[in-house]
Amino acid sequence: MLLQIQAQQIGRAGKRWFAQQLPTNWIFQPPHEDVGIDGVVVISEDSPSNGLEFRVQIKSSFNWATSEDAVSLRVKKNSLIYWLTGFTPTLLILYDARNHAGYCSWVNQLIFDDISTLERNTKTVTLQIPIFQRIDTTTWSRISLQLAALNRRIARRVTVSVVLGTVYLFHALRQT
Repeated sequence: MLLQIQAQQIGRAGKRWFAQQLPTNWIFQPPHEDVGIDGVVVISEDSPSNGLEFRVQIKSSFNWATSEDAVSLRVKKNSLIYWLTGFTPTLLILYDARNHAGYCSWVNQLIFDDISTLERNTKTVTLQIPIFQRIDTTTWSRISLQLAALNRRIARRVTVSVVLGTVYLFHALRQT
């Protein structure tokens, strides 16, 4: 008989709960092999966010460390760095198995005020997910708008980089 530890059961429950919270036309794609991200969500709706995607990391527990205004999560710094890499942002989901509720935050926003978190000589980092970012029916429109805005900023930066690179190359060629 296959035996499961409680953490595995809670983890699977969190992934199922998350998939059920998504709008019906959004697509949750769990990985074929889990190497640090629990899945990718593709937005499939009639909006400027159509076709955009984001990664999700889902953490589940019965006993989250909480304060008046935040839920705390201790993670390996290497995991945090992995979640921050690439062009696809990562949404961190904390599933509260006791209350069948969840909280979410973009990983980059969790360290925005203190980027030195990544420079400290520690193996772990404590992240604070604000209590007010509880997942409810309004969450997904906010996520969609934030994702569209982030992609516009990335596109502008890439465009500016290309233009500046072209100008630099043009001037360098003229001087030879």
